[in-house]
Order: sequence, then C-alpha cells, then structure tokens
Amino acid sequence: MRPVAVNRSGPRTRAVPAPRCDRVAERAAAVLAGGFTHVTMDLSCSYVKAVREALPDAVLVADQFHLVQLANRMVTDVCQRVIRETQGRRGRKSDPAWNARRRLLTIRERLRPETFDKMWKSLIDTGEAGMAILTAYTVKEALRSLLAMAGTNPEPHLIRT
Repeated sequence: MRPVAVNRSGPRTRAVPAPRCDRVAERAAAVLAGGFTHVTMDLSCSYVKAVREALPDAVLVADQFHLVQLANRMVTDVCQRVIRETQGRRGRKSDPAWNARRRLLTIRERLRPETFDKMWKSLIDTGEAGMAILTAYTVKEALRSLLAMAGTNPEPHLIRT
C-alpha cells in the first residue's frame, strides 16, 4: 500500500497518492503548500522515515487492516521467540505453541468453541511459555475489539481497558 496524503483544507477531504520514498523530500514543499495535514499509510519503516523527514508536522494514520496485521505479526514473533527460548530451536508440529499458530492468527469469532478451548488449554498446559503467547493473543483480540468500535461513538463504560 502506498501512502496517501489527505488534504483537509477544503470543503471536501480528498486523498491523493503520496510520493514515493525517494521523492518525498523533493515534493514536501508542494505537499505542505497544498494544506496536507495527515498521511495515511501502512507504517512501513521506510515510508515512516521518509514522511517524518519530509513532513515532520504531518499526522501519520494507519488503517485498521494494517494495525491488525501488525498485531498478528507480534503474535507470531512472540510464538517464535518463546519456542526458541524454551526449545532452543525452531517450532515443530509437536510443539503446542507452533501447532496452534494458525488458530492464534484466526479471529476469535471464526474459531469453533471446541477448537478455541483445545488451543487455549494446550497453551496453558505448557506453562509460562504458553501464557506469554496467550497474553499476546489476548492483546491482539482486544485491539480488534477496540477497532470494531471505531466510528460508533460507544459509551465510555463499553470501552474496557
């Protein structure tokens, strides 16, 4: 996904493709002169760096898809780290944490209750390692729940911490 700069100065918001990373600095003055205040992007390190250098006052905005993608990547990283630390090797099918990796990335609503229970119990049985993975999974699902409320103006008591 290429970054998109949003011009909010006029009566209508319009999105235009942001320049490529190698041209961001050259076009920064033109973009700033155009009244761009926000840049929507996938938070790729190279794009973030280029936009920060060229448009230091612009607000970076990530869409929901990319935030959940980052959360899924975090779950995978935690799973890989835990297996490396506990087993001293990469994951195998016989490892409960590695065996559950696809279910950990599936949204909770798409898992059958018995499948979810099996995954949850197998990770709890692995001890602290499994608890670290379940914590990452819980954080991912909490982020998804929070993002689902976007634009709904929920009552404060509905937003749990």
